[in-house]
Amino acid sequence: MIKTYCGVDCCSECPRLLECGGCEKCGGRPFGGSCVAARNRDFLLLKKQLIEEINAIGIEGLSVSDLNLLSGAYVNLAYPLANGSSVRFLKEEDVYFGNQVEREGSERCYGIVADETFLLICEYGCNGADPEIVLYKKRRTEQDPEELYELQDTEWPFEYTDHDRNIARAIVYDDDGYFYFVRAERDDDFGKATLIETSGGGVEAGEDLHAAIKRELKEELGAEVEVICKIGVVSDYYNLIHRHNLNNYFLCKVISFGDKHLTQDEIEDFHLSTLKVTYEEAVAEYEKRRETRLGRLIANRELPILRKARTLI
Repeated sequence: MIKTYCGVDCCSECPRLLECGGCEKCGGRPFGGSCVAARNRDFLLLKKQLIEEINAIGIEGLSVSDLNLLSGAYVNLAYPLANGSSVRFLKEEDVYFGNQVEREGSERCYGIVADETFLLICEYGCNGADPEIVLYKKRRTEQDPEELYELQDTEWPFEYTDHDRNIARAIVYDDDGYFYFVRAERDDDFGKATLIETSGGGVEAGEDLHAAIKRELKEELGAEVEVICKIGVVSDYYNLIHRHNLNNYFLCKVISFGDKHLTQDEIEDFHLSTLKVTYEEAVAEYEKRRETRLGRLIANRELPILRKARTLI
C-alpha cells in the first residue's frame, strides 16, 4: 500500500494513481492541486464535524454516515444556468470530502462535496445527469464569522429573478424553554397551505437589521425582545414569483408581550397567529408541513437555523 500523509488508503484503487504517485511523491498535492486531508492535520475531526453539519441541516431523505476522499475531476459537475450555459464550482486537481446517497423511491441521488471552507449538496440522475444544487453553505472561519447558507428552490422551475428582498427573521424563546413562531393559513399562487414560520419581514429603507427585527417581532408577536446574537444568513429563492430572499436570522429572548400590530393582509390573507411550542414540537411541526411545496421550502430554510439556535441558548 502506498503511504499517504493522512494514513487513509485512498490511492491503491485510484485510476489516476500513475498521474501523481501518492503523497510522498507529490508532496501531498495530488494532480498538482491541494488535498483536504493533507492540509488538515486533524482531518478525521473535520470529517466528523462535516457529517454532523450535513445531518443537522435536515434535508428530507439525506443521512450521511461517512465521507470519502474524492478527486475533484469526478465530482465537478456542470450545473445548468437559465441562459443555457453551465457552470462548475470545483477545482478538478483538488481532493475533497464527498459521498453519494441514493434517494429512496427515486432514480436520483444526493451528492455531497465539502472541505474546511464550504459544503455543497446537489442532486442528480444516472451518471450525474441533470444536476441541481440543493444547498451551498460557506463554512464559518475566524476571518468570516457569519454563517451563510445558500438554498435553491427545487419546487418550482427557475426562469429568472427580477427583485431581491432583504429580510430580518428571528428564533424567539423565553425563560421557560418555549419558542414562538407564526402560524400562517394561506391560499394563493403558492397553493393552499398551513405553515409554521419564524416571525419577521422585509427591512425598510434606511432601517438597520436590529431595528427591523425588533419592529417585526413587536408587530407580529406583540413581543419586546432582547437581541442575543445573529445566527446567520440564508440566501434562498421563490422561483414562482421570481424573487431572491436574503434572510438575516437572529436569536431573540422575550422580555414581555403586548399588543400586536398586524397588517390587513396578514390578518385577512395569511390569517397570522402566534404559535408557542417546545423545541421538539417545533421540529415536528416543520416536518409535518413538508406536505406542501411551500412548506418544504420553508422547512429546508428554517430547520437548520432552529437547530443552530438551540446550541446557542
